[in-house]
Amino acid sequence: DLTSAGIPLRELDGRWCASEIPTLTLGILREIRWFRPHLVLSISHHSNHLTRLVRLLPGPRFRLLTAIRTEYNARQLRNERLEQWLSHRVVCNSPSMAAKLREVARIPASRILYIPNGLDVARFATPADPGLRRLRSPSAKRVVAMLARITEQKAPELLALAVGLLKRTGRLSPDSE
Repeated sequence: DLTSAGIPLRELDGRWCASEIPTLTLGILREIRWFRPHLVLSISHHSNHLTRLVRLLPGPRFRLLTAIRTEYNARQLRNERLEQWLSHRVVCNSPSMAAKLREVARIPASRILYIPNGLDVARFATPADPGLRRLRSPSAKRVVAMLARITEQKAPELLALAVGLLKRTGRLSPDSE
C-alpha cells in the first residue's frame, strides 16, 4: 500500500548477530542521510539500539522516538535506562510497561509517552450476538477467554494455571467453563 501510494519504502532486514550489526547500523545511517527526516520512529528492542547508535554517528540531526510494543525483561529495562538519553521520548502502549520504565528503568515520566491501545472498550461491551455464548456454553454463567499472541510475554499458560488453582481450592464457581 505504501509503495502504491508513492511513498518510498526500504527494508533493512537482517539477523541480530554481531556480524550483521555494522551493516544494519550503516544501512539506517544511509537511509537517514538520504531521507533527512526531522523525526524518526524506531519500533522494537533491536531497532531501538541501532537507531540510538546512529544518533551518535556524524550525520543529519533528527528527533528520535523509540517505541516499545512488548513487555521488557530485566536486561532490556537496564538497556533502556542506559540508552534512553539518546531518544527524545520512549513510547509504549501498556500501562504496566510505562510503570516499569519509570520505576525499574528509572526513566523520568516526562520522557515516557504512554499511548493506550486503540481498542474501543465501549464498542465491545455489548455482544453483537447475545445468543452465541448460550450456543457455545449453554450452562455457563461465566465464560473467560484470552485472546493473545502465544508468546512468553503474554504468558497464556497463566490463565489455565489460575483457573486450575481456583478449581482445586474450591473457589471456582461450579457454573464456570
